[in-house]
Amino acid sequence: MSLEADICSLAAKGTLEALNKHLPGLLERLTLPPDLNHRHTLAEAAVRLRLPKATVEARVKAGELRAVRDGKYVFVLEEDLAGYNRRLRDREKFKRDQSAPLTNDVPAHITAMLEPKPERTGR
Repeated sequence: MSLEADICSLAAKGTLEALNKHLPGLLERLTLPPDLNHRHTLAEAAVRLRLPKATVEARVKAGELRAVRDGKYVFVLEEDLAGYNRRLRDREKFKRDQSAPLTNDVPAHITAMLEPKPERTGR
């Protein structure tokens, strides 16, 4: 249940006493840093990444997402989920930056250096 839903349900009960009792614990959930060593099953990781479980399994197998094995179970650490999301975000930012048009403020000789060179053909 989300924090907003928790607060709304307590407020719907109309008890200020309940809010005073439970609100500090609810707010504490927001202020605590995530436990980077928390282990997620592949199904939990899929929910966190908003991907199908089969896709998460394929990315683990391909080495795109790090996972650890504990006996017969496979887990993904919170730290690895954060790193995976960071890499995706950085990759998309790079693509976006590369596809952005050059502004007119850039001198022509700099623009010429940044333009791709035509490929040479055989002699």
